[in-house]
Amino acid sequence: MLFKSTKNKSNNGAAASKAASHKALSNKFRGSAAERRAALFLKQKGLKILDRNVSYRFGELDIVAKDGNVLVFVEVKSRKSQAFGSAEVFVTKAKQMRLWRAGQAYLAKQRQAEELEVRFDVVAETNGDMRWIRDAFRMEL
Repeated sequence: MLFKSTKNKSNNGAAASKAASHKALSNKFRGSAAERRAALFLKQKGLKILDRNVSYRFGELDIVAKDGNVLVFVEVKSRKSQAFGSAEVFVTKAKQMRLWRAGQAYLAKQRQAEELEVRFDVVAETNGDMRWIRDAFRMEL
């Protein structure tokens, strides 16, 4: 009986781990889908999409685009509802700093980077509705 009880606890732990893994994959899939919708949304608004999911060890740029002569780094946030706040609220100061550092790394690889005007935007999707927040935050590059 003791063996059976221990085995059930083990299975419960495995089930919880499997559920957590499934949720992480589900969140990643939803995030990726939201980024695709945001890129299409921005393209329809006249931006030229240059890159997507540019990763560095200290952060990731969801979308890199051009808006006229302005290089735009876009963070995409998606929520099913506003129960815990609107999507853009989740772009914290710490997240802004990671985006800024990723933006610096991206610019370091670009020719004539010092001549580019740069902007940080957020596309917030809540329950299927897209909001584009231009110049969501500023940091000196």
